Amino acid sequence: KGHRDAEQMAKIASSAYRYVGLESMVLPFDLCFEAEAMGCEVALTDHDNSSSTTHAPFKDVSDVEMPDDYIHNARFPALIEATKILHEEYDDKDVPIVGAMSGPITVLGQCLGIEGILKKIATDYFDVEDALDAITDGLIEQIHLYNDLDMDAIVLYEPNGTPELIAPEIYYQLLTPFHETLTE
Repeated sequence: KGHRDAEQMAKIASSAYRYVGLESMVLPFDLCFEAEAMGCEVALTDHDNSSSTTHAPFKDVSDVEMPDDYIHNARFPALIEATKILHEEYDDKDVPIVGAMSGPITVLGQCLGIEGILKKIATDYFDVEDALDAITDGLIEQIHLYNDLDMDAIVLYEPNGTPELIAPEIYYQLLTPFHETLTE
């Protein structure tokens, strides 16, 4: 319920503060949030499994595009409402609200599978770059939304951009420009 219901989302986000005094509230809770807003079908986290993408609206990196209404899709309305609830309940306690978001290669990997993306980097580099560019445009919208919601910090999760998956020279050449754009 906490993935789609604003009140539950706010309750879960604030639980670390309420129960153990951890001074931050982070939302959303999974790496598929952005992929779902792009039109992917997602099996959400339960007690035994983490969220995963089950179907993407595109078959190849060359088909990837961000929907015009990206920040209004999927769970964004619940996140917007949950953030407002957190502000109402915790602004006087000075507990930071942190907006979490996946980075572009992680979003692309959630949509099409990271193994295939890694192969495409070697064979269709510019198609991958174009897909990452489109995703980054949507992520910039998400950053603006987080700023409009007065979130105190933004955390960019990029587990598909680690040296175990992406060679450092490819990271520097392909991903660094997108990460720099997102952090300007």
